[in-house]
Amino acid sequence: ATVAEIAAVDLAGLRRADGGPVVLDGQSLLPFLRDPDAPSERATVYQDFFGPNGDGPYRRDQAAIRDERWKLLRDAEGGDEFFDLRGRVDDGPDLLGALDAEQRPAYERLGAELERTKQALEADRRAG
Repeated sequence: ATVAEIAAVDLAGLRRADGGPVVLDGQSLLPFLRDPDAPSERATVYQDFFGPNGDGPYRRDQAAIRDERWKLLRDAEGGDEFFDLRGRVDDGPDLLGALDAEQRPAYERLGAELERTKQALEADRRAG
């Protein structure tokens, strides 16, 4: 989406080989690049991690989702790590050992959002 915006490509007119519309699952980062202090347009950011490149099986298969403060990292087997990023330049310690009353709802919210995002991505992959 960022490259398309920089190149002034009209995505609405693009079609796949089967005639269906081209749908990007991303959002242009150009507004952020123009003004890094601007507020985010998204509440969360999702990322897949896998390796090696290409078709699986993968030795590393993880997904992460984060909001302004919290980060959840989940591996393909369902193992989680949860972090409070406030005031940090790194992830900090994994908090899952003892979530408090503030952390538990954030963990559950991000877990649900991560699963919704993964399901939507899988539906998009199946659709073509």
